[in-house]
Amino acid sequence: MRRLEFLVDSNHQALRLDVFLSENQNEFSRSHLKRLIELGHASVNDSPAQAKYRIKTGDRIVLSIYPP
Repeated sequence: MRRLEFLVDSNHQALRLDVFLSENQNEFSRSHLKRLIELGHASVNDSPAQAKYRIKTGDRIVLSIYPP
């Protein structure tokens, strides 16, 4: 398993989680990221998150990526 971790700064607050992740990595498409989020592979501040979650300054986002 690989983990991508992000700390949200004030330039990104109020973005949807899926939009933030698609803008801050170039490995996965937004639709694939939404699927990973739906499967529970993303958390915000150690809690499961939804793609529509609006991020806030200081949020800690973790995306867990499992090998196929």
